[in-house]
Amino acid sequence: MNQQERIDYINRGYTEEGWLSLILELDEKLSTIDPNYAIVQIKEKFGGLRYYFDCSENTSEADMEAMHELETKYEKLSYKVCEFCGSTKNVITNGRWLKTYCPKCGEKL
Repeated sequence: MNQQERIDYINRGYTEEGWLSLILELDEKLSTIDPNYAIVQIKEKFGGLRYYFDCSENTSEADMEAMHELETKYEKLSYKVCEFCGSTKNVITNGRWLKTYCPKCGEKL
């Protein structure tokens, strides 16, 4: 999967808009390690960002590990960013169907 294909996938909006900057930043960092990695799925699950990917054939074990560490880092970061507006102020994860949101966006839920 090339960069344009990944950007097209990201722009389909599988998560709320507030996480777009996290997703684009993660894509940039992953593509620095493996320019031809492929996105398998991007979604919200249990209030956090899930970013599933496959490495290209010639990716070393060390690079695969570094990529998975980045994915884990950004999953944890997503719990500190409102998935609706991108705010990082007073963000909580709550609700019957877990969502991560700021107070302003929480009023709309």
